[in-house]
Amino acid sequence: MEAAELLAPLADAPGRSALILDVDGTLAPIAPRPELASVPDATRGELIRLAGRYLLVACVSGRGGEDARRLVGVDGIEVVGNHGLELDPRARELAAEVARFRELVGLPVEDKTLSLTYHYREADDEAGAREELEKVAERAKAEGLEPRWGRKVLEIRPPVEADIQPATRVCTRCGLGLIVSAPPDGAPSPHDPFLLVDGQLAVCGVSRLAEELLMLKETDVVNSHIGDLLVPADVEISGSDSLINHIVHAARGNGETHHVVLRPAREFGIRFWARIAPCGPPKAALLVLADGRD
Repeated sequence: MEAAELLAPLADAPGRSALILDVDGTLAPIAPRPELASVPDATRGELIRLAGRYLLVACVSGRGGEDARRLVGVDGIEVVGNHGLELDPRARELAAEVARFRELVGLPVEDKTLSLTYHYREADDEAGAREELEKVAERAKAEGLEPRWGRKVLEIRPPVEADIQPATRVCTRCGLGLIVSAPPDGAPSPHDPFLLVDGQLAVCGVSRLAEELLMLKETDVVNSHIGDLLVPADVEISGSDSLINHIVHAARGNGETHHVVLRPAREFGIRFWARIAPCGPPKAALLVLADGRD
């Protein structure tokens, strides 16, 4: 699929679209040392244009947040450092742990507040510098921190992965979800709950309003069979084949918009008047729900 085709849904709906960009190597060319990197003026001009057109333009960087914001240098753009770790609710506590380790080691370091980066790219004796940093890595493990080796760098980070829930496709910070296109008679309004289902009948996306309506979390049901969540309201009369056929055809991109009545798989007395339409990219079936409680 060509880049223009992939970007078309964003360009066609800038008021409902978000652009999330990397910084080093994307906006700023790679430099021998982090402090030598810069974002070209022409790139800044393009960022200003995009920020005035799209609902959200943001940058996520491995740098510290303040450093990344200085490097980007464009007002109106959200910039988050430390690969998003700054958004962790325990950020202040984690920063204190990192600072204690920095003082404990006492070596020259790039301090990103929530992480430490030890460089040895320009060391006179790279082998010796690496050997010294291997001791730092072992010490970090002993202190409950996580060492990560990169290209002639050692990064020390808090071990947060086990405590962070998988990220939802519905952003809690900006309220945006997946960017998809759909036929006008099938597309949801801003107030419509919806789900995305692939050609294998697996749920691949749930909007925030659908999470609330169905009383579930997207991260708990992604990759679940749609039949585990929703079934035809009158399955004993119409059977489930028609629902499956509508979803499969829509996921292939060749289905028309169909209207069905559904209910939660394990509940009665609740009806959702729904429409099923093709959407993408990538190709999927769009299920738009309306609440019709008996």
